[in-house]
Amino acid sequence: MKGQSMSDIKILVATHKEFYRPENPLIFQVQVGSALADHHIEGILHDDEGENISKKNRSYCELTAQYWAWKNLQADYYGFFHYRRYMSFKQNFPVINGKIQLKRWTPYLEADSLEGDLSPYDLDEMHMRHVIEQYDVITVLSERMDVTAYEQFGQFHRIGDLDRAIAILKEMYPEQAAACDAYMQSKYIYFCNMYIMKREYFHAYMNWLFPVLEKFESQTDFSGYSDKEKRVTGYIAERLFGVYYTWLKQQGSAKCAEVPYVIFHQNVREFQFGKKGPRIKVDMRKVNQLIPAGTMRRRMVRRLLRKEL
Repeated sequence: MKGQSMSDIKILVATHKEFYRPENPLIFQVQVGSALADHHIEGILHDDEGENISKKNRSYCELTAQYWAWKNLQADYYGFFHYRRYMSFKQNFPVINGKIQLKRWTPYLEADSLEGDLSPYDLDEMHMRHVIEQYDVITVLSERMDVTAYEQFGQFHRIGDLDRAIAILKEMYPEQAAACDAYMQSKYIYFCNMYIMKREYFHAYMNWLFPVLEKFESQTDFSGYSDKEKRVTGYIAERLFGVYYTWLKQQGSAKCAEVPYVIFHQNVREFQFGKKGPRIKVDMRKVNQLIPAGTMRRRMVRRLLRKEL
């Protein structure tokens, strides 16, 4: 509005290699795991400067960028994207009485390249500001699964890890036990660890999240874990975000909204069937055209694949 100063919005895009970033004063790339890298990527932020946990990137994944922002960055709004996943601001769906007012939705869109036309997603400063400044918390649309959030974790990871994290959470924050149970039994899952929060909500979330993760690490023996399994702290955090967001919605005081996200494909993706199944190259754009995410067809294919495997 005229006469008012603009909010300081900083959206960090986690990347581990050089990658195109659109020209946008709200978007900043940050090299995650900088302390473990052979070199610093020039011209972007690095998560090993100031107070940081950059050396934990192999287990904490993109959370090293969130921790770095929490400890070192001043902003009115903090946001987090992935180098190939950005939020779309073309449509936003406010949370009313704990829910968005949609019966069906596809959680993500797809595009070939970040270097293409971004106007279909309103990824420009004016449109982004218009949406962001309306809310306290924005995250991506959930994905409808045919299993619960708890069961889905167990399909790909050690379920004992999630059990341990849940026990820690309930011990530390008993008032959030009901929200935890509700989310873990829900079939609507919030993936990607992508969100935008107003300063006070972001700092409250960080102060809530990292003590849980630190206690989880201290109680977990990682000696027999593969490199992928050692990333479990990041996977746990993704589920904990769903719990915290569920609790926020239950409280009803935060203005929340959900938006689709965009996957920018630069090449084909390698897909693995189950935990130990064969790996094949799949063009996910074609797959998603035939069986879009969030549809009954998608859930039926998942069921059939699991039965065959």
